[in-house]
Amino acid sequence: MRSFALLAALCACSPSATTNDGGVDGGGGDAGPYTGPDYASGTRLRAELFASADGATQWHGWYDKQFDAECTYVGASDGTTRCLPGDVYVANSYADASCTQPLAARATCLASPAKYIVDYTTECAADVYLVGTNLGALTTVYSNPGCVPLTTNGETYFTIGAKADITAFVKGTLERDPRGPDVSMQFTVGDDGSRQPRLPYDLSHKGTCATMPSTVYTPNGDRCVPQHVAFFEFEYSDPGCSAKVAINPFNGGCNPASDDVASSAFVYENVKCQGTALTSIAQLGLQTSGTLYSGSPTACNVLASGPANWYPINAPIDVTTLPAIATTHVGQGRIAQSWQTSASQDRLFVEQFFDTTLDKKCKPRTASDGVLRCVPSATSVTAAFADDKCTMPVLQWGSQTGCPPTSPPPAVSYGMTLGCVDQTVYAQTGAKIATPTMLYQWNGACDVISVSPTIDYYAMIIVDPTTLAQLTDSHE
Repeated sequence: MRSFALLAALCACSPSATTNDGGVDGGGGDAGPYTGPDYASGTRLRAELFASADGATQWHGWYDKQFDAECTYVGASDGTTRCLPGDVYVANSYADASCTQPLAARATCLASPAKYIVDYTTECAADVYLVGTNLGALTTVYSNPGCVPLTTNGETYFTIGAKADITAFVKGTLERDPRGPDVSMQFTVGDDGSRQPRLPYDLSHKGTCATMPSTVYTPNGDRCVPQHVAFFEFEYSDPGCSAKVAINPFNGGCNPASDDVASSAFVYENVKCQGTALTSIAQLGLQTSGTLYSGSPTACNVLASGPANWYPINAPIDVTTLPAIATTHVGQGRIAQSWQTSASQDRLFVEQFFDTTLDKKCKPRTASDGVLRCVPSATSVTAAFADDKCTMPVLQWGSQTGCPPTSPPPAVSYGMTLGCVDQTVYAQTGAKIATPTMLYQWNGACDVISVSPTIDYYAMIIVDPTTLAQLTDSHE
């Protein structure tokens, strides 16, 4: 559940930057609702954009002209945030049984020339190296601790070349622009003048926020929910399991701003016929320590592996006090930009695209024909197949015991990994079918899986991918 909360924070906005605390700038002005772009290319960093044939664009990354490479903002070894290239990664691998010859690796199926190695092994202090000798797809490498031999998955390995000057890469700092009375839009601003959109900042609750639909707390997904939070997941400070506590706060990644730390907690609880759900967000008390318990009032046990420190959970935060967020579609063609906007109608960032022909939000994905297209947003499922070639998908759908039966969604999507390419298949849900006698699943090969006689099965009608809008991916 913890990973779901963090994933939601990242998926609400495509940037993955972390920022420096220094130089937070109020920016902006009071000339009326903001209607401009949500990014800006700089003299070195050029925006990578998904674009439709009718001119809708969405920022999704950076291309550094000086180094002829894509780059991402991360915590760098000089204590700043910089846009670092890296298509090969240090992975605690060595060529020799003494672990004196370090290696870097990447997937063998990648065809582009390897240029830069990025080393994330020291958290928030990444370095960049030049790619050394290509050693090919080694079958065995060595790894610490113990310098033990490991059988590889066929990755391509490289020796590590000269270390790059970390200060040669574009440095980013945090800026905020007011977008109405309750939120600011946050940017990572490069020292070359580039501006990368991030998530909004809640001026009242003092923290980064994002829309996050919850069947209980925010069913409409129309509030900017705190994202740098701690988590209640059935941990308590008393042997009766009644005093909830929160653990493992997420404090904004590398080089966080001092006014953007965890001050609230996601409270997950069991909701009948919905499973574990986010039921509220609550204020945090002061950090404390002591024995923790886990479970429920009827089965409360000491949490032997609990953290040394935790936070009491105080009063819930009224959802109506969180900033209201709306969606506005901007554009005249088939594909429009789907902007998130504040209560003052200021534009914040392009969340995704909107297909006006299908009347659905859509996301840039490699479709089942291998072409980049705007694939409609739909419930993501793990597809099962009725044939041993994995070409006839079926939808498995069941309800919890003791709960009313639920209908399957009208459309779903599922992934198929072919080599280095993750393809997304979009399908309509068809009629209910008889329980299959055999089922298969794609795991790089079409493997047999078990058939459950207690759930329902539906045909899946794959939508012709050529009917979906084609997109391009390029940089300015």
